[in-house]
Parts: sequence; structure tokens; C-alpha cells
Amino acid sequence: MPRSASIARHIYLRKHVGIGALAKLYGGKNRRGNRPSHHKDASTGVQRAVVQSLEKIGVLEKAPDGGRRISVDGQ
Repeated sequence: MPRSASIARHIYLRKHVGIGALAKLYGGKNRRGNRPSHHKDASTGVQRAVVQSLEKIGVLEKAPDGGRRISVDGQ
């Protein structure tokens, strides 16, 4: 699962990351016809499911101040 490995690495390189930050990371271009394109965040459902599965196998844990962080086993 490339997305889960990418999310685990992204959280490993930072202190703690929330679902909204991951949605911003995996978002892309919102093509609006003949108006200029803008950035659009990705759907949070996929990010939430991946983070929950990484928590389930012990790679991530919830940070006390919000978001997720890498666990000792995940390192």
C-alpha cells in the first residue's frame, strides 16, 4: 500500500500530523473550466482509514495535543 507507507513516512519526519494536513498533502488541482485552477484538498475518508489501519498495527499512536505521531514500534 503506497499511500500508507507514504503517510507513515510523512508522520515520521514531522512531530505530529492530523487528518487535515494529510488531506492538504494529497490534494491536487481543482480544474474549474475556463477559470483559473486552484488547489483542492483531498477527501479525508481515505486518509482517516489509512491512519486508523496504521494505528491498528501499532505504527502510529495518538498524540496528546492532537493528531498522530509515530510510535516506538513504528520507528
